[in-house]
Amino acid sequence: MTFIPNPETKRLYQQGLTLVQVAARLGVNDRTVSRHLKALGVPTRRGGGGRPTIDTSTIDWYQVAHEHTIDGDSTIVLGERYGVHPATVHRHLTRLGVNRSRDDATRLRSTTPRLLRGQVEGLASDLDVEPAALEELLRKHRFLTD
Repeated sequence: MTFIPNPETKRLYQQGLTLVQVAARLGVNDRTVSRHLKALGVPTRRGGGGRPTIDTSTIDWYQVAHEHTIDGDSTIVLGERYGVHPATVHRHLTRLGVNRSRDDATRLRSTTPRLLRGQVEGLASDLDVEPAALEELLRKHRFLTD
């Protein structure tokens, strides 16, 4: 059987329909639509849903890194702000050497044993600070459990 590309595929796609929409309209698989378009020399859109592709070379990735590390914005928030996928933000931050792991306080909290209320007084005495002030600080950073 000889493959003959359907010119209707090209017309529908160039009207702005996505590969999936063209496939549904013609009753074929979206891979078939893609194959027809390729055979007809029609470049396919990237980015899903016919969304325009963002030129990431126009984004100041050092500014994005600043917003991530200093302002604490997540890759999801940054992706929405700059019109790219969070994985794209992650990839560029990694290339810049930005450490995306949890912050030091979170890492410390997860590896430090919790103190019990009775231990605060002894520690406060050793540090020569008021027990109430130390307890408040420990609660603030979730090092103290009841």
